[in-house]
Amino acid sequence: MQHLLRRMSTATTSAAEYDVKALLTLKDLYGDLAQIPLPSQGRIDKKTGDDLIKVTTTWDNRAMQLNMPTRQQRVSLIGSKGPEVTDRYLMTSVSLPLCNYENQRSTYSHSNSRVAQLLTTGKGDDRKQYLKIYNLDEHVEELCTDLTTQKKHGIIHGGGCLPFGCLHFSYGEGHVMYVAERLAKASQYFDADIEWDNETKVFESKVGKKFELLESWGEQNQEVKRPVICTVDRSSGQVTVYDQIPSHISPCYAKWAPEDSGIVFFGLEEGDTPRLGRIYCNNRKGSVYYYDIKSGELTKISEGDISAEDLQFSPDGNTLVWFQRAADGPHQAVLEMVAIDWPMKGTVEKRVVVPIVTEKRSANEFQGFSFPQTVARSWSADSKRLILSTAWCSKLELISVNVATGEIEKLSNNGICLGSWSLLDVVDDEILATVSAPNRPPNVLLGRLPESGKAEEMVWVRIDEAKAIDSRRHLFEFSWEFVNFERDGATYEGILMIPNEGNNLPMVVNPHGGPHGASWAVWPRRDLTTLLNSGYAVLQVNFRGSVGFGDDFIRSHGGFLVSHLIGQYPGFYKSCVALNPVVNVATMHDITDIPEWCFFEGTGEMADWTKTTTTEQREKMFVSSPMAHVENAVTPYLLLIGEKDLRVVPHYRAFIRSLKARGVPCKVLTYPPSNHPLDEVNVEADYSINMVRWFEKSLSK
Repeated sequence: MQHLLRRMSTATTSAAEYDVKALLTLKDLYGDLAQIPLPSQGRIDKKTGDDLIKVTTTWDNRAMQLNMPTRQQRVSLIGSKGPEVTDRYLMTSVSLPLCNYENQRSTYSHSNSRVAQLLTTGKGDDRKQYLKIYNLDEHVEELCTDLTTQKKHGIIHGGGCLPFGCLHFSYGEGHVMYVAERLAKASQYFDADIEWDNETKVFESKVGKKFELLESWGEQNQEVKRPVICTVDRSSGQVTVYDQIPSHISPCYAKWAPEDSGIVFFGLEEGDTPRLGRIYCNNRKGSVYYYDIKSGELTKISEGDISAEDLQFSPDGNTLVWFQRAADGPHQAVLEMVAIDWPMKGTVEKRVVVPIVTEKRSANEFQGFSFPQTVARSWSADSKRLILSTAWCSKLELISVNVATGEIEKLSNNGICLGSWSLLDVVDDEILATVSAPNRPPNVLLGRLPESGKAEEMVWVRIDEAKAIDSRRHLFEFSWEFVNFERDGATYEGILMIPNEGNNLPMVVNPHGGPHGASWAVWPRRDLTTLLNSGYAVLQVNFRGSVGFGDDFIRSHGGFLVSHLIGQYPGFYKSCVALNPVVNVATMHDITDIPEWCFFEGTGEMADWTKTTTTEQREKMFVSSPMAHVENAVTPYLLLIGEKDLRVVPHYRAFIRSLKARGVPCKVLTYPPSNHPLDEVNVEADYSINMVRWFEKSLSK
């Protein structure tokens, strides 16, 4: 008997030790992936006639022990042995770790001689926000002002509050613009400081309004309610609030007008309809405005019910361009580029530079503007061409657009596909960009914009040392390719990533969310690279409804997400992990910040807020939901929930109850600090590792 007990004890210890070792290996794998630096910002410093180019880049990675993202700055000096781009070489590169502050945002002046930083310290009632201005020529701090104690406004909306947050130097560099919350102080009825014998003071105290609901702009913009444009004087540090702009207009994409005469912005307009979540949704109605600082006059520039984004002035100050679409339908749709001459003279004459592309085109043809991304400096030296990145099938491409003729030229992936590209900076026709692929982390490249009509002559050279990447090449041992599908007469494509070692590998199907989003041939998220390094192939599918294939393709959504698949194809998938999924559109309609999404995606109709949702409409929403098929589901199901998600507010209990009642293995991981993306450092690490463990457990049965 004692011999048998010893054998049982040894077996138990061995099994436990094996599990611990496997878990430790998985933990170390994720830790290695988290250390891979990813470029987030870049800037070119080049003096006219000088062969030397200084490039400053910011790189992000994750410090697991600190439970926070960390940053480093690299300064690279690029020399040249001749006149060609290929003659350039890296002379030296220096890296420096950066201190982190919450919602830190920075901006450079037009002369490149100053940099301003918005810093946030403390939390809750102890939160304070400062603006620092540093003179790069004199190497001295010119200003550090406490913006909070001036009590001119509420919280400043930094880099995380898209598209409201901004930080811009004026052309004359005497002021810095940002967006903050309007000061909203209200009293309670029994506050001791109310002067009841003074009607004016009582009115100004806003007594009784302290707990009045002010709706926010939703997911990840919970603190954005009544934003207002503000400026800081560089000399005195004093704040000016432009509260002449009506409070029912929420400014986005604010930019200084040439000669600092005023400010242009896209204003989201609050009318009789409920306020809807803005992030990820480029269909919110508003207008493009110009605010004249001297006269205080607000002029509407755009026409009709539109949604606009990314306003840009040409360097010569003669042209204002932006992207727009009709304020209808899907949350992401193809945009058109429009322009007006500046300064405005009399009637504003808008011209369409590049119209909306409706039909899906061949892979080598422009597919329309989807997720267009410009940077602070995006123009050619002659102010004729705008440089930007945009979705192009299952990639992100760099393109140039002639704003006079509408001619589009592709500057990336000409001749060979290197992956997806993102723009960092453009100065004097020098372009700084990043490129990555599913099996290659981002590299920073430098190129020179060729003459119009000669995009095929675009040459790129790598300017950063990749020692951190080179030492981790064992983490990139997988291959990738584009794959094409056809269903019901419609074609679509995906990206297949396969580890180089092993046979008969399990495959994870990873459809994107949205549903009007996309998967691109880029360096994948850490959860996916963890899977790939754990022996799983990964297939990303750009189903109908994805962006990057024309407007008609977006508006013909026919894709199904993971919770749908396990109910409609019971037993086909061996395991499922769902991240903040929609499981019941009808339930989501009542609690989300985007109820009109539920109407459009669930019924095909536009919401009419003057009418009650009918039984037939709710039935359509339910039928289009995974909940309608949950009784068929037999696949083990791991659910990942962000408790602060305002987009897909947690509504999973009925779905999970049904699975448990029928004995289907299921588990719920809930993350209290998280909203929709689940991108906090410890949260992403936890679900990435648990996802692999869940798949392994399911496949072992």
